[in-house]
Order: sequence, then C-alpha cells, then structure tokens
Amino acid sequence: MRRIFILLVVFLWQINCFSQKDSVIHRKQTLLDTLHNAISASDKKSRLNAIKILPTDTAQLHFLRDSIKIITPKLISLEARMDSRASSFQGTEVNIYGYYVGAMIKQKLSLGLAYYRLSTVLPAQKTINGVNTGTSLVVNCGSINSELIYLDRRFFSLGFPLEFAFGQYNLTSTNTDNNTLISQQVKFLAFANFGLSGTFKPFKFVGLKVMAGYRKSIYPEEKKFEFNGVYSSLGLFVDLADILSNIKMYKLMKKYGKVKNALSTKVDLFTD
Repeated sequence: MRRIFILLVVFLWQINCFSQKDSVIHRKQTLLDTLHNAISASDKKSRLNAIKILPTDTAQLHFLRDSIKIITPKLISLEARMDSRASSFQGTEVNIYGYYVGAMIKQKLSLGLAYYRLSTVLPAQKTINGVNTGTSLVVNCGSINSELIYLDRRFFSLGFPLEFAFGQYNLTSTNTDNNTLISQQVKFLAFANFGLSGTFKPFKFVGLKVMAGYRKSIYPEEKKFEFNGVYSSLGLFVDLADILSNIKMYKLMKKYGKVKNALSTKVDLFTD
C-alpha cells in the first residue's frame, strides 16, 4: 500500500509539473505572438505612411525626377569674374582691370583664362637735360589662372590663387612741354601672382572676391621696368552654372504648374 501511495504521489507530481511547463510555454508563445503582431502592425502602418508620402501622380514623379537632375552637383561648373586690381609701379599706385572665365572642378579647383589691361600716365615728372619728361605705361596680357579652394561654405570660401601672365608692355616717355615723343620701349613681359583669396556670397550665384598677394616679374629682368610688388584685388564673382540651374528649375516648375506667384518663386530660387 505504501508503495502504491508513493507511486501515486510521484505520478500526480509529474502531471502537475508537465501542466506548469505547458502553461509557461503557452504564455511565452502568447507573448511572442503579441510582440510579432505589434511589430507587424507597426511595419504595416509605416509602409502605409510611406506609400501615402510617395506621390501617386505620374506628373509629380516626373517633376521630382527632373528636379533632382537639375539640383544634383555637377563635376564641372562655369564661373566668371570681373577684376579691379590695385598695384604699384615705380612707386605710383596703378589699377589693372581684367575679365576671367573658368571652370570649377568638384568645388575644389578653379581653372581658367583671363585678360588684363593697364593704361596709366605716371604723375611723376623728371627733368632730363633741362627737358621736362613724363611717362605713360600700357600693359596688355593674358593669364592662366588657378585657385585651390581649401574652405567652402554657403556664404564664403577661401583659396590659394596662382596665376601666370604673359603679354606686352609699352613704356613711353614724352616731352611734357610740347607733347613730343622722346623714347618708347615695347617689350614682352611675363609675371606670376600668388597669394590668398576670399569669396563672399550673399547669394549663391553672385558675390565679391577679394584677393591679396605678391606679383613677381619673370621677364624682363631689368631695372627700367620693375613690376614686382604687392597687389590687391576686388572683383565681382558670378557663378554661371548656378544661374543656369535656377533658370532650368523655374521653367520646370512652370511646366508642371508649381508657380503660383512668378516674382516670389524667382526670389526664392535666386536667393536661397
């Protein structure tokens, strides 16, 4: 009897343990199912929200596709500049005016060509053998310009310009009493400019470019034509690529009926 009682107790204990283990597993499965259902519902809701955000209109999809093509940064962009450079020649302040057209590569390296002209009458007069003489200088040259941009931000950028110029100078001496020619020197010249530059861009497509550096004569090396010295430059900078992109974007918006106010849209495009 005693053995039967012990076996019965063991049997009941095993049944109780089995039922508890089954309830734990059931509870675990219930919890996992609940989490799975919640995650699935969340994913479904996210997918539905994403689908709602995506445009269903074919015209809207085409507009987004074309606008992305326009605003995507280009490998090479065009730029132009008008320069006014303050310098000195034989102790006299002179101004050099020029025009530059070039390309910006990956917003890091600027390469281009420029034309510069200097035409001035030096105010200092000399008396040689009792004759009052005056001197005028005319310089016409073209240059190969490069600039490495080491800091580029929305409203300003900084760079290292390096330029090599080649051209001709005309140094003329005249008798100031009767305006007759005394001597004239027309020769080839070459010089290099290097220094620091800063471009300030209140708008993306236009700004002011400031430059300061040193000009070193490469040829001729003669004392009569001493062209070495410090120079400074103030120029109007224009990003032609940005102007073209804004024009294309305005035409695209107009094509797809996105322009409600023409003036407001143009201001937003060209000032943002």
